[in-house]
Amino acid sequence: MPSDPRIQTVVAFLSAYLTNSGEGLDRYLAPGTRLTAIRPASYTSVSADQMQIEQDQSSERATAVPKDDTRTRLVVTVRATGHDTVRVPLTYALTLKARAGRWEIAALDGVPSPALPAQPAVSSPAPTP
Repeated sequence: MPSDPRIQTVVAFLSAYLTNSGEGLDRYLAPGTRLTAIRPASYTSVSADQMQIEQDQSSERATAVPKDDTRTRLVVTVRATGHDTVRVPLTYALTLKARAGRWEIAALDGVPSPALPAQPAVSSPAPTP
């Protein structure tokens, strides 16, 4: 996985959200955020293709989590692999919040911000068919 903790958090959250595998959603959610994993699980794995971060003009990847209560909005495009091994592109808008040295999901936003800079995000190798 890349060193950017935002990518790590988002991919782990979306994996739990879409596949019902690994840790439950609560580990990734900020206090007060309520989401339920999709049931039945439609996908078996998730990998990140691209992440766009609001107000992030830096070409360098973040390797540390900022101070508590820092928020950032992002749009992530992932490839979710279905039970039939077909990889489907999905896009999610999320708000992340820093707490206790980690990023947490504060909201699954309805509409992405239209002007976010694109950053490639490679989270894991693509499964071989």
